Amino acid sequence: MTTATLTARQQFLNDVLITAVEGGINYWAEVSDYDHGDDVRVASVRILDLEDGREYRLTAKMLANPIMQIINGPVQVRDDIRIAIFDGERLDDAAEIDAECADVIVQVALFGRIVYG
Repeated sequence: MTTATLTARQQFLNDVLITAVEGGINYWAEVSDYDHGDDVRVASVRILDLEDGREYRLTAKMLANPIMQIINGPVQVRDDIRIAIFDGERLDDAAEIDAECADVIVQVALFGRIVYG
């Protein structure tokens, strides 16, 4: 039986979430139920906001729209962050997305704006 593998886009989104969880959001969030995904599953995580105590469930798929909001300008970020996210999105390659960029993407996904940092 053959199992479908993730597309390049899905793998890109997994990698962004993994980068956020493993280094980007740790200064404001506690992570639990972390599933880094694999060749056929998207990554997911439960996030506890240490400032207000709210809990969120986030999947890699939920990062696609925030990435476009950052690229297209409704969410204001530094130019270097916007360029790195644009390059990563254009190539479906998270190599350009460092922990700071991944943190920004997750914050936009959860809050609609940059709250921390």
